[in-house]
Amino acid sequence: MSTYNPIPSLTSVEDSFEPSFSKMEETNIRVRPGEHYQFGYGADLKKVYLADKVKLVGIMFCHPHSKIGEDDVIPRLEYLHYRSGEDTDLFWGGYGPFMEEFVPLGVERIKVVAGIVWGFSEEGFNSFRAEIEAVTAWKYSGETDLLLTTARFNPDSNPHYS
Repeated sequence: MSTYNPIPSLTSVEDSFEPSFSKMEETNIRVRPGEHYQFGYGADLKKVYLADKVKLVGIMFCHPHSKIGEDDVIPRLEYLHYRSGEDTDLFWGGYGPFMEEFVPLGVERIKVVAGIVWGFSEEGFNSFRAEIEAVTAWKYSGETDLLLTTARFNPDSNPHYS
């Protein structure tokens, strides 16, 4: 039996992209004049558009009790929550939203963001850090690190893509 865990993991980050990619609509915005596509000139519009879909992804590793965390990041969590938008996703190593009455042991209440309690887990922070270090060349500095990358739509792994 799986339990709900709002603290990011590599799998939960990847899974979070699917809803935004699956709700894309057919359009001819991405068709380039004179470019030949699989089924002729501009005939494969949905595949062309979805295959070009990219999201900006930020992964923040910032301990809440660091100087930057206490002074700059934690006071602005709600602003950053609303600012990320549909084409940008920001993930916080060790942080996650919880229902007030269900904040588990080992999770420190940090701030209320958009009416939801956000907590921080040392274990979740270090687990996510280890996952990211295992699949990238990045190594945690021990300070505040912001990783920026892109997520691209993968038609081979998306069941909504036809």
